[in-house]
Amino acid sequence: MTTRLPNGAQATTIPDLWGKNVGGMLEVKNVQRLSMSNQLRTQIQIARDTGQPLNIVVSPRTINVSGEIIEGVRKTGGGVYRYNPKSGNLTKF
Repeated sequence: MTTRLPNGAQATTIPDLWGKNVGGMLEVKNVQRLSMSNQLRTQIQIARDTGQPLNIVVSPRTINVSGEIIEGVRKTGGGVYRYNPKSGNLTKF
């Protein structure tokens, strides 16, 4: 998927899961700290352009997600969630 970012740069990304039949775009991250990157900036832009929510799922070891990501994802109608492998549950980050 390719789009033009607000700064004029063209960017390409491949989300982990995407489509209206799966409820929008899904990105899974297994990092301690998640900050805005061109990949996430592109996914947020594409989600907004296509009217589909972007949801990000982070691992239990994630201790920080930047406010810029949380705000950008929420503007798409999606959210940031933490996955608990023991219970199989997702909770809002």
